[in-house]
Amino acid sequence: MSAASPTGPTMPTGMGEGLRLVGRASGVGISAGCLTAVGTLLALFLGLWLDQQLGTRPMFTLGLVLASVPVTLILMTWWVLREARRIAASQNSSTGGPATAPGGPKEDA
Repeated sequence: MSAASPTGPTMPTGMGEGLRLVGRASGVGISAGCLTAVGTLLALFLGLWLDQQLGTRPMFTLGLVLASVPVTLILMTWWVLREARRIAASQNSSTGGPATAPGGPKEDA
């Protein structure tokens, strides 16, 4: 049996970077989900309030919730792509390799 290191168990080389990348990607996914949920809930509550004020129940509620779907999809896509570029750029600066994020700059061959 090998002796344990005084700082705890050691990870194979590169595994720490991989776990950090997975953690950042998970954070992006959670943020995108929260963005979608908040957008939909705002549309719901605004629609309910407008319907109550104008006596038009359920017209504004349905309309705003349905309209929030493409809006939150566009915002979520924008957010995820922006964060993917940020992650790729930070990886690029830490490893010295080229950044390869969706929608990033393309090199001519």
